[in-house]
Amino acid sequence: QGLTPVFSAWSVPWLLFFRAVQGISYGGKLSIGDVYLCEAAGPTITAMSRVVAVIPWHMGFLALSLIVLPLEKALSLPQMQRWGWRIPFITSSLLS
Repeated sequence: QGLTPVFSAWSVPWLLFFRAVQGISYGGKLSIGDVYLCEAAGPTITAMSRVVAVIPWHMGFLALSLIVLPLEKALSLPQMQRWGWRIPFITSSLLS
């Protein structure tokens, strides 16, 4: 997504396609992981197994928020709109 062309006829469909693929893959991964952890966990620790599945999402959200906040302070609005928005996408693809 961070490699999407700046503006062309393909930039919006390109971005929408990859966001849809990302959403579908994450939705499948999260639900399958939840079901597996709840079935594998004993009845006394079922709630704790749900926490184990959700914590990585929150950690990733926090990590990328810590990248976006300094970017917004360091870059001007035109710079952020031109190329700065790509940095969190590229960083997240490297982390995953």
